[in-house]
Amino acid sequence: MTEDSGENRRMSSSSNHEDPPPPMPTNVQVAVRCRPLNSREKAAGRGAVVQCKPHSNELAVVKRKTYTFDRVFGQYSTQKDVFTSVVRPAVDEALAGYNCTVFAYGQTGTGKTYTMQGDLSPGSETAGIIPRSVRCIFDALEARGEEFSVRVSFLQLYNEELKDLLDPDTDKKLRLMEDVKRGGIYCMNLLEITATTAKHVYELVNTGVKNRITSETLMNENSSRSHSIFTIRIHSKEHNAAGEDLLRVGQLNLVDLAGSECVGRSGARNARAREAGTINQSLLTLGRVITALVDNLPHVPYRDSKLTRLLQESLGGRAKTTIIATLAPCADSLDETLSTLEYAFRAKHIKNKPELNQKMTKAGLLNDFGNEIETLRAALRAARLKDGVYLPLEQFTDMQERLAGQGAQLTELEEMLKARNSSCKELEEAAEKHANEVAALALEKQEVSNKLAATEVELMSTKETLEKTSQELRQVHAVLKAFQDNEETLLANGATAAKLYIESDKRAAQLVTKIVNTTPSKLKKAGLSGLHRKKPVVAHPHRSMKVSSVGARKIIKTSALAAPKRYRAKSPLGETANFRTNMGIALPAFVTNKKEQGEVLSAFFYGYMCTQIPGGYFAARFGAKIVLLTGVVVWTLFVRGYTLINAD
Repeated sequence: MTEDSGENRRMSSSSNHEDPPPPMPTNVQVAVRCRPLNSREKAAGRGAVVQCKPHSNELAVVKRKTYTFDRVFGQYSTQKDVFTSVVRPAVDEALAGYNCTVFAYGQTGTGKTYTMQGDLSPGSETAGIIPRSVRCIFDALEARGEEFSVRVSFLQLYNEELKDLLDPDTDKKLRLMEDVKRGGIYCMNLLEITATTAKHVYELVNTGVKNRITSETLMNENSSRSHSIFTIRIHSKEHNAAGEDLLRVGQLNLVDLAGSECVGRSGARNARAREAGTINQSLLTLGRVITALVDNLPHVPYRDSKLTRLLQESLGGRAKTTIIATLAPCADSLDETLSTLEYAFRAKHIKNKPELNQKMTKAGLLNDFGNEIETLRAALRAARLKDGVYLPLEQFTDMQERLAGQGAQLTELEEMLKARNSSCKELEEAAEKHANEVAALALEKQEVSNKLAATEVELMSTKETLEKTSQELRQVHAVLKAFQDNEETLLANGATAAKLYIESDKRAAQLVTKIVNTTPSKLKKAGLSGLHRKKPVVAHPHRSMKVSSVGARKIIKTSALAAPKRYRAKSPLGETANFRTNMGIALPAFVTNKKEQGEVLSAFFYGYMCTQIPGGYFAARFGAKIVLLTGVVVWTLFVRGYTLINAD
């Protein structure tokens, strides 16, 4: 195995051969492949809106439009079907000495990488275009029995930056250069590796695929986020009739474009959103190039994107080109599907002028190399003498145009930079303002936190006070309950006492009435008629008398009820009057009715009890409400044989 970092070269015609006839324009070949519904779409119940008709090479979008292409592959097409119908002719033309390009274009998640790469294992049923093309090329070269050389390179374009996938750690900067002498675009410092077997190429492809940038999106778990170009350069020898060795060179470019996508549906955020924007921008430039070529515009914007510069020979140039447009069948992707179909349909009308790379003799090739060496030596001498470097007029003109374009772009970028600086200044001021607001809010938060802490302390104290007060309140409620129960008991006892008082009052009134109405004969019969002749006992306040039981005669002799015939009495109302005895007791003259007679009699007994008997002390303490009851008790004691003994 040998390695060469030289540039991709175009073989020029030798002076020993006649100029070939001008190439005939041919249209770009366009094939469409529609993948089946995936598991996510089936789970969501999405239906297919794309109907493929492979036999007539037609594709219909439900209720929209029918398109016709060079080849149409439906959901059940195989990798082998696509390779045999579309790519195998391009491989044969590359072996014949043409430059051919096959690239996949379409929405993300529609099977572009699967179509181009598939399973990279040799002999796999799902192997894609790249491994099948490699196998086919080596089989054909080995079958010819000719001396050959196969060189491969793998280039990635990510965010408008070039990367060598076979030598990712190189310090050499990759640059796109235009070969004015031979035509075409080549990548300076891109590593080309000479491979002798198909197995070696498979290993190189696997290495490049591992170095390629991919990421997960909502549309595709392993989405390619970059454009990739896998190039196979085929050198083979043959002998002409004169016995001279002729060198035939062909090239096959297999391009896997990054998928166009809707940022909202793919779930791209931040860096992924910017990445998707760059991808869409490069594909938009590709669309503008296609439009300019179809409309035969005088200016084709190849230079607006590195992708279109790399595909410059494939679109409107000297290469034979085939586009494979990949589609999703579900209704959710209808807008992207229609956009892809419109691009592909317009690309059908692009006309290329395929040109067979001239077969050169060994002498002619050596002569060209010698001339190139002399040109480089002259340029080197001029550079050393500081006399400048010779450039062909076309190359100089191209450089001037690029400088002018870069100057305009620089001016535009300077204006953008000023605008960005102004925006940055405004953002800095806003950020400073927000920082001050945040500091003020932090201070306010601290104050609120302090107040909250104080409030929590106060709340705890209040809770303790509340608990203590609640406990005292429960005690007060208990005391009040006891008072209430006692009050209810007292009220019940009072009601009972009132009832007894009323009954006693009635009985006392009846008794007084009975005494008043008793005749002298009855009193005499009862042994009470001589009471009025007894001398009264002198009353001594707060002196008590003992009560004992004796006979009836002793009662008559010692009775305290004996009084003079005339004496003064005082009523409970404070009235005084003289009264005389009548059967031992004479009522005052001012007593006129039964009720008053009872009151006077009660007063009489009350006055006596207060000075003569222990019961008088009780009556004096508790008032006149029980006077009548006391009189009844004294009278009962008197009738039943009790007597009052004077202490004197």
